[in-house]
Amino acid sequence: MDVDVLIIGAGVVGLAVAHRLSQVTPHKSYLVIDRHPKFGYEASSHNSEVIHAGLYYKTDSLKHRACLAGRDLLYQFCQEHHISYQRCGKFVIATEDQVEELEKLFSNGQKNGVSLRRLRLDKEIPGLADREAIESPDSGIIDSHQLMLKLEALSHAAGVMFAYSHFLKKINEEACLLTNGEEELLIVPQVMINTAGLGAAGVLQQVWSESPYQIKPCRGRYFSLKSRFEGRYQKLLYPMPDPRGGLGIHLTFDLSGRCRLGPDVDWALAEENPQDMGLYHFSKEDEKVKVDFWKSGQRLIPDLKLEDLDPDYIGIRCKLFKDGVAHPEYEIVERRGSFYSLHLLGIESPGLTSALALAELVQSKLEIN
Repeated sequence: MDVDVLIIGAGVVGLAVAHRLSQVTPHKSYLVIDRHPKFGYEASSHNSEVIHAGLYYKTDSLKHRACLAGRDLLYQFCQEHHISYQRCGKFVIATEDQVEELEKLFSNGQKNGVSLRRLRLDKEIPGLADREAIESPDSGIIDSHQLMLKLEALSHAAGVMFAYSHFLKKINEEACLLTNGEEELLIVPQVMINTAGLGAAGVLQQVWSESPYQIKPCRGRYFSLKSRFEGRYQKLLYPMPDPRGGLGIHLTFDLSGRCRLGPDVDWALAEENPQDMGLYHFSKEDEKVKVDFWKSGQRLIPDLKLEDLDPDYIGIRCKLFKDGVAHPEYEIVERRGSFYSLHLLGIESPGLTSALALAELVQSKLEIN
């Protein structure tokens, strides 16, 4: 089967790429494959569903530029297509010994062009009066399932083909061999776009045996809060970023007002296969971190009780390593052979926010090539 563009991975980034390309060049043929029975099965459906404003990232990095552009595109897309979202804003809250770090974060956000306000909390948050904080009014939450469903539907309408429950078995010099476990399909693409998330480094390895990139899974566990917290908060509550990685165990809520805490940073299974779905399952060992969550949560919710927490779900960050060293930025790698391939690596948070901007970047690279 000949196709103009083969897209590997139907997470939010792969769906955004399919939508963007099929809108701009509808005369071409597109095939999206995913090893799961539906879209967004992995990281795209196991996250905080937060629209990030862009204050954390290194200025002018791809992560910074994609977050800011993607944020605005995402809000616009939600308006145009009636996707449920809320531009609720958030507070980043410091403890007494973190005020200096808070100032650095505030300066970085301003340098990044993010609208921010420095303040001392008064009565905005129960139990947190007189705490130093940053307010980010452009942060928000979104129904990520609605977003992906709309991207898939618009792509379908533009003629994009989807092959779920199919995975990439092998890439040779001229073609890609797919299988659903029973039958095999040989695809001859003009262009291959790798948006496989946790599997992206493995796909690149097949077209570049000397690739220096590796992806390791970093788990992030979430605990839901009892119903007494529903509707209590109007803004997301974040601590200062975790020095080990991540933004710290924060309080978020969904569009129904249901609250949760998470994610933490768990490297315990970093050497496991990043695509092992067992990584997403709570075990008795995972439930032992409940006390740690309770203690972290009390910094944001002083009246939080241990019995208010219930294990909810686990997300997996696709942490990128280059030559064995952690690589904190997004990376886009181009390879040329009998077909051109473009590989999006390390697209972790703020990947949901960045998706539409990354799709535009992919389109621009294809125009050049």
